[in-house]
Amino acid sequence: MWVDMKKYLLTGFALFISSCSLIQFGGYNPPTRDEILSNSAYKWQKDSTENFNYYYDAITIPKEYVDSAEIYFEKSYPKLLKFLGIKRYPGKLNLFMVESRAKMGRIVGMETNGIANAKDNTVYSLFNANVKTYGMHEFCHVITFNEWGGIYKEIWLSEGLAVNSDNIWWGFELHALANYLFHKGKLISLAELVEKFHDYNNFISYPESGSIVKYLNDKYGIDLIKELWENGSAVFEKKLHKTIKSIEEEWLQEINKYDYATINYFEKVFSLYGEKL
Repeated sequence: MWVDMKKYLLTGFALFISSCSLIQFGGYNPPTRDEILSNSAYKWQKDSTENFNYYYDAITIPKEYVDSAEIYFEKSYPKLLKFLGIKRYPGKLNLFMVESRAKMGRIVGMETNGIANAKDNTVYSLFNANVKTYGMHEFCHVITFNEWGGIYKEIWLSEGLAVNSDNIWWGFELHALANYLFHKGKLISLAELVEKFHDYNNFISYPESGSIVKYLNDKYGIDLIKELWENGSAVFEKKLHKTIKSIEEEWLQEINKYDYATINYFEKVFSLYGEKL
């Protein structure tokens, strides 16, 4: 079972397009978990493990997908809590395993591969033959939202933290991928990520933010990340007495240590989505 799950895991990371978000942001009010479960149009089956409830349509979601998900998420959950510096998270987390983006649109009102409702401790993720959204990204959103006091100050930090919680992007180590993007001339300045995150291509902004957050966490610790969450990038000056530019230069020096020779990220993006970066 674990061998099969690893195969699915690689597929999930390779195809996890960065359309994820917290669905209560931006004024969108999704149905609650109970409302979705009570909708007679869908026949949900439930499995539970120690920390998760799994909801799926047994006709469209093979049981092997569910079994593999149960192994993966239970194994990864304590690592996520440790990463965030949280000893215990109250209550169970909920995962709805959905077989298509079209059905996702009908359920939550938005066609996406993965989306989280933090207030409801619920994540909706795509699982089919081509896309399996394994990863703690969305659950990182849920837990940080509830444990760290609601909405973050700057989105690059929230998304970078969620990417960093998996420690890879499309199967690539984050710093190596960032170095690849640097040598391709595609990196975005940290100041621009802070101010205009949504103005840039998700294929670049997400893994780059993940690499930056990984560097900050490794060098300065999770307490700095929490301060950034609450107060934004002004913390660099107030706490570290460093400019955004100097922090960016530190990070660039770090990623330069990582070999990117075998990375074929642009080719993968083009082959899967027809998009040239």
